[in-house]
Parts: sequence; structure tokens; C-alpha cells
Amino acid sequence: MKILHLCLSSFYIDGYGYQENYLPIVNQEDGHEVMIVASTETYQDGEYHYLEPSTYFTETNIPITRIPYAGFPHSIAKKIRRYVGLEELLYEFDPDVILFHGVCAYDIKVVARFKQQRPNLKFYVDSHTGLHNSASNFISKNVLHKGLYKSWLHQALPYIGKVFYIGLDEKKYLEEIMGIPEDRMEYYPLGGIVIDETEKYQRRKKVVAAQNFCHDNIIFVHSGKLDEKKRTDSLLRAFTKVKDQRFRLLIIGSVNDEYHDILLPLVSGDNRIKMLGWKSREELLDYLCAADMYLQPGSVSATLQNAICCGTPVMTYPHGSYKYFVNDNAVTVKDEDDIYNVLVDVSNSKYDLDEMSKASYSVAREILDYRMLATRLYR
Repeated sequence: MKILHLCLSSFYIDGYGYQENYLPIVNQEDGHEVMIVASTETYQDGEYHYLEPSTYFTETNIPITRIPYAGFPHSIAKKIRRYVGLEELLYEFDPDVILFHGVCAYDIKVVARFKQQRPNLKFYVDSHTGLHNSASNFISKNVLHKGLYKSWLHQALPYIGKVFYIGLDEKKYLEEIMGIPEDRMEYYPLGGIVIDETEKYQRRKKVVAAQNFCHDNIIFVHSGKLDEKKRTDSLLRAFTKVKDQRFRLLIIGSVNDEYHDILLPLVSGDNRIKMLGWKSREELLDYLCAADMYLQPGSVSATLQNAICCGTPVMTYPHGSYKYFVNDNAVTVKDEDDIYNVLVDVSNSKYDLDEMSKASYSVAREILDYRMLATRLYR
């Protein structure tokens, strides 16, 4: 089959470990012809950037075409998300399956028109939008989301097979803001590639050697597009209060200059902490496999699911999006005191990290494996 991923409701970041990066790779491994069409929006050095329109190939040789906004000044166009050239690309590639990543774009109507002429085409839409991260002010909520985005989605809805949601927050958004009936929706979580126990051990061994760690070090990893919402500063303050010399904290990701100035004094005062900067998808997997616990006390990130798929226990804020895969494999924290208490309990061996790892593997294989999730696009 020909499978088209449309990343037009938001950014697309080359080489990351997000759904729109992983699913096309799995589709390709399953023997399908794959193409990605994306906006020019991306993320570099802690900030959003816009690239020139172009066509190139991903690291696994999947073609990706970035197309420009149409018809408005950039400040408006990046919200409307109407594009130049999408219709021509649809007819040229002539896909059997389309996954439209996100529900907030004018061009969802362009795909619906194309679907009208292709009754056998499978057209899916997935929403990563929740009330916690969107529609946060009057204009955004009532003009963009309840106004334009809702209108365009409902015009396309008769031609959409299913509207996927990644968690309960996102389902609530679809129900309350977008007015989508429950029978048109289906749970489709962000996932990961399951790394088996043997490979996990080898990846951990590589990181331990590279970082000159000892066999008894307890390794924590924290990552993402680091800003105030990730609560990295709270994590660092809590970590520095726990004086266990076995502890090591590796911080991976991009951070803007302003937040970096807040974090640097906290890091420089503790030689157990290292800021490693941005890492490629495969490098990040190495560190997730090496971690005794992955720490995400702030905003949502798909890296949590990647960590679980590496069989790694997790610490996280209790987001509704995580309800289905955060249980015996996880501890939840709401503030800096909670983070501190969890770290103290880890130091005092109050958690069985081996059993938590097994629980993560169970969740990964039952719910989060992208190889399993990809098959739902083919049926």
C-alpha cells in the first residue's frame, strides 16, 4: 500500500522520536511505500523555526516534502494552515491510506475532497490537542478552535474513517471543543519501539562505559524541549537535596537561553548532573535504556512512552493522557516536594526497580508498540 502522513497541523522535527517520525518508519519496514508531507515549521535550539519549502529524504530514505503556507501574512497563515501544492501532491502520490496528524488545519478539507473521489481510501485523523496545551485564551478557544478548526473538521468529518485521540485530555478536547461524537473516536496512543531486554542491557552497558559510571550508579534521565513547563528547575532543586553519591542525572534536550540561565547554577553546583544537549533518536534510546528511572515531572512528552518501551520505570506528573499506561511501572509527582520524596525513596530502596521495569515492558507490549499500532492503519 501507499501510506501518506500529513504533518500540517503543527511542526515536524527531523530525526526526533515522535509519532510522526516513528510510524512512517514502521510502515516502511512493513513493506509499504511511504511519504511525508509537512509544514515548514520545525524546532531548533530551543525555539520554533521555519524552513524553506523543499523535498528531501529521511534517514531511512522516506521522501518528505515541506510545503509553504498560502494566502495570508505569516502570522495568520501559521494559524490557518492552508498550503500551496497539497492537492497536486495527493493526486501525484495517490495514497491508499492517509493519516492526518492533528485536527487544526484548513487543509483537512482538501484531503476530504480528495477522499470523496477515492471511496477505497482510508482517511484517518489523530488529535494530539488537549485542553492543557491549547485553546488557552478567549480568542484561541472561541475563534480558532471552536470557530475555524471545528468548522473545517466537521466539513471533513463525513469522509474521515476515525478520529484518533492519544489520551483522555485529548478526548475531552474533541468532545467539548470540537463536538465530535464518541462513536467517531478511537483511542490511539503515542507509542514507541519496544527494545527487548537483551538489547536494553547492551545499550545500558554502552552508556555506562561512555559516561565512566560505576556498576552501582543509579542513573536518572530527563529530556525534552526544556522550558518552564517541563519543571526541570524543580527537578534539579529536588535532586541536589538528596546526597546519595550513587545518583547520576543526565539531562538531554534543547533549552532556550533564558531558561538555560536558570538551570546552569543548579547544574554547576552538583557534579552528579550532566547536561548532554540534543541527542539523535537512536542516542536518546541508548540513554532511556540505561536509565534506572526516567523523570518527567512536568508537561507531557512522547519520550515518556519511548522510555516505557525501553522497559524503564518512570516518574511523571499525573496527566490524564497517561491514565492507560502509568500504573505499577510509575510513580507520580505533582510538585517539588513530591519529586524529592520519590528520590529519597529510591535512595532507600523503597521501590523495586526491576519489577517496575517488568511492568513497563508489559504496558509497552500490550498498548504502546508502534509495530502493533501501525497495523490498525492497514485494516
